[in-house]
Amino acid sequence: MALVSYTGATTKSYISSINFLDQRDILNEVFDVTAEDSTILDIMELTGKMIVTDVPLYNAFVDDYLFQVATVASVDATRNGSVVDSPKGTVNASNLLLTLNAQTDLTNAANTTFNLPLVNELVMLPNKQIGRVTSSGGTGTGTGGAVSSSSQIIVEPINTTDILNTGATLAAGNPLIFFSDAQGEGDADPQGRRPRFYRTANTVQIFKTANSVTDLQKVSTIEVQYGGKNYVMYKLQHDTLRQHRMKIAYQLLVGKTAQYSDINTGNTVYMTQGLRQYILNGDGTTYTVGGVSVPLSGTIITQAKVRAMMRALDKRQAPKEYMAWFGGSLRADFHEFAQGVNAFINGGITYNQFGDGDGKQRALDLGVDSLRIYNRTLHLKTVDAYDHPNLFGLNSTASQQAQGGGWDGEGYLIPSGKIKTDEGGQTWDYLTIRYMAGDGTDLRYLEAITGKLAPNGATDGNAVLRFSYESVMGLQAIGTRLFGIFTG
Repeated sequence: MALVSYTGATTKSYISSINFLDQRDILNEVFDVTAEDSTILDIMELTGKMIVTDVPLYNAFVDDYLFQVATVASVDATRNGSVVDSPKGTVNASNLLLTLNAQTDLTNAANTTFNLPLVNELVMLPNKQIGRVTSSGGTGTGTGGAVSSSSQIIVEPINTTDILNTGATLAAGNPLIFFSDAQGEGDADPQGRRPRFYRTANTVQIFKTANSVTDLQKVSTIEVQYGGKNYVMYKLQHDTLRQHRMKIAYQLLVGKTAQYSDINTGNTVYMTQGLRQYILNGDGTTYTVGGVSVPLSGTIITQAKVRAMMRALDKRQAPKEYMAWFGGSLRADFHEFAQGVNAFINGGITYNQFGDGDGKQRALDLGVDSLRIYNRTLHLKTVDAYDHPNLFGLNSTASQQAQGGGWDGEGYLIPSGKIKTDEGGQTWDYLTIRYMAGDGTDLRYLEAITGKLAPNGATDGNAVLRFSYESVMGLQAIGTRLFGIFTG
């Protein structure tokens, strides 16, 4: 342990470890900080992505796409778009009478809804032929220009010489896109369509860590300088906080959401959804849509795999800047790949991910390499926890990888910038930490130094020096369909 001394008198008052969370340069001088101390929590704090929540269960509402694809359930056997429309408007085989599948409610897979196209909207068929909707979800008899079912539409060709159903025969499961509309002269305003948006939710988790030494055990003290004054800091105190923070960080990384009653006390236990589970399964309960998943063979990443990931993100209208949190083996492999395609370039790099101030310098401070590839900026950061020899790093042998281990071969892509969260136009970071605070109590980090040996006076008759920390916080990921994961 490196000891740092400062000149001048040292006050007898202790200094809280929490005061130094934003001054890691001092702590690095004072303590032998190992790699296990660098976590997702450090990154989120240093980039200003920690926000208060007033309740244990927090929600966000995110807009869905304004344009929605429809899929065909069935095509009428006689009105199947297979002939020329002559004369125009005749009810015959030139028209398509289609029954559409119900659409799944993104917030609840058990619910289905119909989001039918509006009359006069234009539809593009799989063969790139274009038609115009003349009837949609009506309640007529099914003859003439009406449809009898709330899930049916009629599509007419836009020219008398067009044959809608050409090439591969239109069939159940085919997609239809409704990309525009064409209104008649003097037509009334069309019916409006309310955009869909979904709710995503997660809970906080209560974390507690404590430690103590007796009156006969030696307590290491270190003099540190804070605010121009010298204080005494206890090594055990800060080690306890470090352990506490790492427990939080690892849950935010790989934990699953849950809420249940403790078998011993009956008290409610909350567990928060971690980043990995968010990308694979959404929030796990309310919105279960995850991100783009690209499996790798071992930790081998190829140009084809990277291209597949980037193109899949493009097709989801994903942003152009991402944090890439990779396990050590995947990052090393990615470095070799990127050097081979000359991806490490100086121009065109953006640093919006790193909050206010000098984003480039903050990226360097965090040990981030930035590159641009396939028109997307990636900020590479190693998930050091996946190399921890007493934690995730144990799953490193071939046999353990075959059983689902090999954490160092995984990588997560987190979008940068802001996402629209409600009808009012508010925006939010894609990934944040929510912590509880209120009524004068901040539960981000609540520190208590107690016992008969407490530096500011005895709090009880127990001849110990006791350090305890409590945090109530959880992860929030919004727009999980825009996230990505390389699975090793």
